[in-house]
Amino acid sequence: MYKFWGLCTFTQNNQVLTFEQITENEKLWAVRYDGCLDNVLDSIFEQWNDVVWLRDFFKANLEDLTSYFKITDVNQAIYDTIEDSEKLQCLIMDISPDANLDVAFRPLDNNRTSEMLLDNDITDKDSFNDYQKEIN
Repeated sequence: MYKFWGLCTFTQNNQVLTFEQITENEKLWAVRYDGCLDNVLDSIFEQWNDVVWLRDFFKANLEDLTSYFKITDVNQAIYDTIEDSEKLQCLIMDISPDANLDVAFRPLDNNRTSEMLLDNDITDKDSFNDYQKEIN
């Protein structure tokens, strides 16, 4: 899916992890686990665009979908996920070389679950475009 300019490999717990450089400016890398054909960046975007995978996922997690996102229609969740995936992929791949990545990415913090969900601020088109301008 993406052109790779560099590779960095190391071993953790007897498993070889290869870091594949995604962007030429060396700001974006993705892990490829030993024995996997795709890196995790490719894999996650493939899953987020795979209707069958998404349907199975949302059916298995319908309670979470309903309680956290207030979505009861699996088809709507699939549509929303594919749409968000396309926006996120464009955002990630279009980050300018001089961008401050701390603005685009935040550390995960298990104590702040309300912010871990995609902020509603960037899901509507105008806010998403403003956010994209901010990081470029």
